[in-house]
Amino acid sequence: MMKILPDTGLCAADVQVLLDCIRMNPRVGTIILFGSRARGNYRPGSDIDLALAGEELTKEDMDSIAMDIDDLLLPYHVDLVRTDLLTDHELATEIHQWGVTLDQLVQPDNGFS
Repeated sequence: MMKILPDTGLCAADVQVLLDCIRMNPRVGTIILFGSRARGNYRPGSDIDLALAGEELTKEDMDSIAMDIDDLLLPYHVDLVRTDLLTDHELATEIHQWGVTLDQLVQPDNGFS
């Protein structure tokens, strides 16, 4: 039976695979889930919105991470943004208010697993 993480509609195993894939880049620090899946008002087929923070994270890093995620063939579309490049105040507020780190979602002692 697949373990679904509460309020996200995401399979715990898929989140772990996604987290492991992104963590292969040593410049990635925090990985934040935001948008409808973090707010809990997602719909079937909703994408996964992730904000990545990290010192010296480059456009090339983001492109490489996006390609690696595509190669996972997950049943979700994943959108990536860099936190240091956010110019949209509403989006930055959304991430700050509703964002949850992927590490928190998959920790065994978080009550979700």
